[in-house]
Amino acid sequence: MAGVASNNWVLSGARTRSGKPLLANDPHLRLSAPSIWYLAHCALVQSGELPVNLVGASLPGTPLIVLGRSDAIAWGFTTTVADVQDLYIEKVNPDNPEEYLTPQGWQRFQTSEMEIRVRGGATRLINRRSTRHGPVLPSLHGNLGAILHKGYIAALQWTALSDDDTTISAGTFDPRVQTVADYIEKMRSYVVPMQNMVVADVGGHIGFIAPGRVPVRAESNPVAGRAPVPGWDANYEWQHYLKFEELPRVEDPPEGAIGTANTRITGADYSHHLTFDWEAPFRQQRLTEIVLDRGHHDLSSMRA
Repeated sequence: MAGVASNNWVLSGARTRSGKPLLANDPHLRLSAPSIWYLAHCALVQSGELPVNLVGASLPGTPLIVLGRSDAIAWGFTTTVADVQDLYIEKVNPDNPEEYLTPQGWQRFQTSEMEIRVRGGATRLINRRSTRHGPVLPSLHGNLGAILHKGYIAALQWTALSDDDTTISAGTFDPRVQTVADYIEKMRSYVVPMQNMVVADVGGHIGFIAPGRVPVRAESNPVAGRAPVPGWDANYEWQHYLKFEELPRVEDPPEGAIGTANTRITGADYSHHLTFDWEAPFRQQRLTEIVLDRGHHDLSSMRA
């Protein structure tokens, strides 16, 4: 299966045999060794209280259940494919290779030294450079050294490189999160990668939110993230990020069903730009046909 081909859906009790919400998620990431996911069942034990269960798929090395459920809510993700990266071509000062051009004139690169210890050999020292946009990409990356003219380098601006990334706090378990509304509010601190999150709670509510930090580019920027841009031209700078309240979301829709499949999640009435790179809609169409447009679902029909 392709790297981007995930599906998720949630149905209200009006669409299920039990009268309770059902939620499903199949994140189609490639098989690997070690595996990207491992299943875990954690129990939070507090004095004088019943254990609180947390069950689902975790990522090795993180204290998170990324996809799963507690005793009160369940949630699942697909990738939104939001455009949160820009590649800037920076002009190096021909008279001083320690500087690059900005709208305000020449500015020094930020530099840091990194040691690479080589078994059986000498330790290598690598000097890493960054511009105000982000890290300078190596000349071998994507054959940049051969593509770019002499005196130019490429720097990557990406929301995942933010120094104030608080995504981990959004993902850590909080037993006080009991409802769809609680879950959506907790995603206020989510930064990257932007995900289509469906959620259900034992009270019968269902919802959807696509949280994450989304750059807003100037209306006068004709490229809008689709190609590399000159780093010394202020017209191509990110203006700000979408506010949390401006992100796509829905709670308890009248149709009683929500599903996503990496394709467009916004309608014509949504005024903000997320990406030009939505996936083709055939999986969303099939999801609508066999899940969202049918009622009386149970576990067996969800698996099927």
